[in-house]
Amino acid sequence: MPVSRNAVTRAAAHRARRLLPHGRTLPAEELGRRHRALLVLLWLHVLAVPLWATAVGQGVVHSLADGGAIALWAAAATAVGPRRRLAPVLVAMGLLTASAAIVHVAGGLIEAHFHYFVVIVLLTLYEDWTVFLLAAAYVVVHHGVGGALAPESVFNHPEAETHPWRWAAMHAAFIGAAGLSAIVAWRLNEDLRDQHTGLIEAKQAALERATAAERELARHARELERSNRELQDFASIASHDLSAPLVSVAGFLGLLEDRYAGRLDAEAEEYIAYAIGGTQRMQRLITDLLDYSRAGRAGVVEETVELAVVMRETLEALHATVEETDAQIVVDPLPAVPGDSRQLAQLMQNLVANAMKFTGDARPVVHVTAQAVEDGWEVSVTDTGIGVEPADAERIFEMFSRSAGDVAGTGIGLAICQRIVERHGGRIWVQPAAGGGSAFRFTLPDAGPAGVTPDGRDEADAPPHPAAA
Repeated sequence: MPVSRNAVTRAAAHRARRLLPHGRTLPAEELGRRHRALLVLLWLHVLAVPLWATAVGQGVVHSLADGGAIALWAAAATAVGPRRRLAPVLVAMGLLTASAAIVHVAGGLIEAHFHYFVVIVLLTLYEDWTVFLLAAAYVVVHHGVGGALAPESVFNHPEAETHPWRWAAMHAAFIGAAGLSAIVAWRLNEDLRDQHTGLIEAKQAALERATAAERELARHARELERSNRELQDFASIASHDLSAPLVSVAGFLGLLEDRYAGRLDAEAEEYIAYAIGGTQRMQRLITDLLDYSRAGRAGVVEETVELAVVMRETLEALHATVEETDAQIVVDPLPAVPGDSRQLAQLMQNLVANAMKFTGDARPVVHVTAQAVEDGWEVSVTDTGIGVEPADAERIFEMFSRSAGDVAGTGIGLAICQRIVERHGGRIWVQPAAGGGSAFRFTLPDAGPAGVTPDGRDEADAPPHPAAA
């Protein structure tokens, strides 16, 4: 279906109106501020024009009539208020009427015509092309009609008095050029303002989303902290409440075993042995649960810890196990690190005890080493035991997780180790050791110059000190 010429014209006019500036992108506060300033200027003309006209010899009645005409526009603009459409038109008509009165009072003096240009420049504050078009039309009509009817009141130039419409067209050309420049500047200003406003709105929306996400994250963090605290309190309370009756049961079982030894049949003695063994395993489990709870709840007491001293104390605590398993433990020079000595002692004791436990029928050989890495140390506890399957390398650090093999334990020791290491800002992992077995490695921050042993000697000069049964 062909499009009519009128429809094309209307569409083009609509696009043109959309391209022309209309002041609607001005914030309401800014538009109101500009309008109030121009309205004050208009009221000043209501007073100034009659006073000046009277001073240059114009009659009082004529002077008051000029002032009254300007005052009508000013009163109407004041009554309407800073509305976007009507108020700028009323202010523009008032200021243009003031310009016409000044030209007439000056007897068409050419310098008086500059008041029109000043007024038109001031009206650009509205950034509305319709107001500017009204001003240009007013100047053309005033110069043409006024110059034709009473040329001496509009122009004081012979050529202008002879050809008033030609001079009106010349003024219109100047105003048109200024108007075109103003329209281009306004249009660019509106585009830039729209882009700037869009960027500000997008930034504000992103900031609001980030703030909301931060609040949600903080809420989840508080809930997680509360949940962890409740779980830790529950583990501590439950372990304490379980240990009291268990101690009582274990005590009575011990008395039963001692008092009735040899007086019961073999089956009854076997049942008592099973019960005593169960209470001992339960006590170990409760102790490990308490250790795990403390490792997560207690803060790290920051101090400089000599790992060599920690290892000596660990070997003393494990002396019975070392003798029982005929283990050979070799400890290389170890550094000083910042941390909690009690927690690090528990960490080393758990790892060394595990290394002696999971060895099968072979004699345990445990090697403890340390090497400097970026921002700290990497400590390794290597054994020659049964090893850890790659599929279990992460699972064994979970609660109640056990490695393969029929070895006694609660499955909490490595979970405690992981919690201690993480609270010291490091990480722990396991790798297959060269020649069989496993190498448990963990990182700790540095406490001072690398390569110095507790006695002040360089590591290269400090011999390893094996401890064997």
